[in-house]
Amino acid sequence: MANTTISLTQEDGLIAPNSFEVPVVQGDTIDFVAPSDSPAVLSLSPDAIAALSPSPASPLQLSASERVSFTFSTSSPGAYSILFSQQAGPDPQLPAPSTTLFLQILGAEASPPPMAVAGGRTRDAQG
Repeated sequence: MANTTISLTQEDGLIAPNSFEVPVVQGDTIDFVAPSDSPAVLSLSPDAIAALSPSPASPLQLSASERVSFTFSTSSPGAYSILFSQQAGPDPQLPAPSTTLFLQILGAEASPPPMAVAGGRTRDAQG
């Protein structure tokens, strides 16, 4: 089983992941590490909450440099969205275009959907 670490960075008030997609299969683990200089908030889609074990709260607030680890508990392909921000706000409607970054976690056989990035521009998995 694979382990992936998603390191978050803070730049100009935005929290950005070091990767925009992570292909996973059941049993893989994924760690999220907050920036060393900023707290981070992870807002997870309902499907992402259901796919991770232990089941995370959403929003999930991390202190600066805090690390959390989850196991991917499904083999169902799909896009599991996690929105990263610096502060908790109203519940986002995921996935939705935003000025905040998204991470799409893909099942092994899912084709990558377009991903929203800063400024409302879209980016697909090819670039």
